[in-house]
Amino acid sequence: MSWVGKIAGGAIGFALGGPLGALGGAAVGAFFDVDEMEKRKYETNCPNCNAKIGIDGPGNWTCPNCSNTFYVGDDGGVNNQVKTVFFISTFAMLGKMAKADGKVCENEARVIREFMLNELNLDADDRKAALQIINDAKSSEHVFDEFALQFYEIFKNESQHLCLMLDLLFKVAMADGILHPNEELLLKTAAQIFNIPDNDYQNCKSQYVVDFMKYYNILDCRADDNDEEIRRSFKRKISEYHPDKIISKNLPEEFMELSKRKTEEIIEAYKMIKEKRGISY
Repeated sequence: MSWVGKIAGGAIGFALGGPLGALGGAAVGAFFDVDEMEKRKYETNCPNCNAKIGIDGPGNWTCPNCSNTFYVGDDGGVNNQVKTVFFISTFAMLGKMAKADGKVCENEARVIREFMLNELNLDADDRKAALQIINDAKSSEHVFDEFALQFYEIFKNESQHLCLMLDLLFKVAMADGILHPNEELLLKTAAQIFNIPDNDYQNCKSQYVVDFMKYYNILDCRADDNDEEIRRSFKRKISEYHPDKIISKNLPEEFMELSKRKTEEIIEAYKMIKEKRGISY
């Protein structure tokens, strides 16, 4: 049974409350006929031959294809609710994060697609519902905090789930190589709501965010300078530490080595900034 099948099979009937209930109901209703989803609620795969068979509910069943007997547990109730909150809140938060910098880039969309396919193994129907939730969340009047709070209420005793969610949010935020202030605000909000210690937050951040300010500082320029201003700063700094300048000032020979190291540092800083900005010259 697909994730959406589980949602339609009972969790939407469960009063989620808050913004998640509305998003989940809209996502299922937008793509699936209710009667058809009710049929899917009683569909499973035989664990022995993987044949798809219809069942009436939990219990022992015999596969008509291979004649082996297997047990189907009750996937409703609390377990179903947990899966529903995970599915809806995850893609709602991803939608808000992807839109935080004012646009959704192809790299962000790619990270989300890879998460759907590689981490959750979503089928085509599930992916359509997930994208519907993302799109609805982006334009929803509900704020990121509300989705994060509902996620936390379910997983507050599962610290690894909370850390994995923060990691996923960082991955989407940094998909374009830049941590926008609005994205960082949402990340810090998530960490605060999830009760993730600042040290753990910084460790997670360090996996994705390179401290580019140090490169701008080396060139004595600002991050909001345009490309031409950056280039001029680079040429000025290189000129300051040129060997001829050291010789002309009659400085000790040891300063030549220091000059060489500083020049290498300046070149490396400019290289990193050029790669980040896509500067070709």
